[in-house]
Amino acid sequence: MLRPDPYVTVVVPAAGKGKRLDYQLNKPFFLLEGKPLLTYSLLTLEASSFIDDIILVVEESRISEARRLVRKYRISKVKEIVAGGKSRQDSVALGLKRINSLCDLILIHDGARPFLTKGLIRRITLAAKRYKAAVVGLPISDTIKEVRGSFFIKSTIKNRGSFWRVQTPQGFRASIIQKAYFRAKKDHFLGTDSASLVERIGISAKIIKGDPCNIKITTKNDLLLARAILKMRQP
Repeated sequence: MLRPDPYVTVVVPAAGKGKRLDYQLNKPFFLLEGKPLLTYSLLTLEASSFIDDIILVVEESRISEARRLVRKYRISKVKEIVAGGKSRQDSVALGLKRINSLCDLILIHDGARPFLTKGLIRRITLAAKRYKAAVVGLPISDTIKEVRGSFFIKSTIKNRGSFWRVQTPQGFRASIIQKAYFRAKKDHFLGTDSASLVERIGISAKIIKGDPCNIKITTKNDLLLARAILKMRQP
């Protein structure tokens, strides 16, 4: 049973190398308008009354740098900084191993999504509490085509209203997400996100409306968009 005010831990995988950015720097530590990319979401999590603690997962060679970042920006909710694995899924699994036994709900949020909001944290936490598993996303408005290996169109998806682009954070009952990751490791299954692992153990996640600005920084074009969003948000 969950307590009236659940204990919420956030696992933040931030061990990505950012190869598509073409910079010789670990992506979460790339400076966005003078501040490390990772800092933006961590500060939002720090300011949220729904979050109790944070497990940060970074590349092993960046652990000392991550500790300095946490001290500099006074992010007191980061309780553990863990070395990441070969894949994002491995990194999340390593973070899950360090969860406090008091934890009721676990959120998983990409360190490369800097525009997390307190409102989104609140909504995903309440949804995870109510539905056991929840993700944020946006309905797809573009026409969707299925293509063959030679990149010729095979068919058009008629009911595009059934398709959503999934974002993070994703939220789960602690026991559910831990079981899902354990089963995936046992079966040597690699999913595209945490919710896909939960689906494998027979639990359907509730999807709630995300935020168009909650972008993941992957390419140089994403950085241009991120700078535009920051400028738009300036008072």
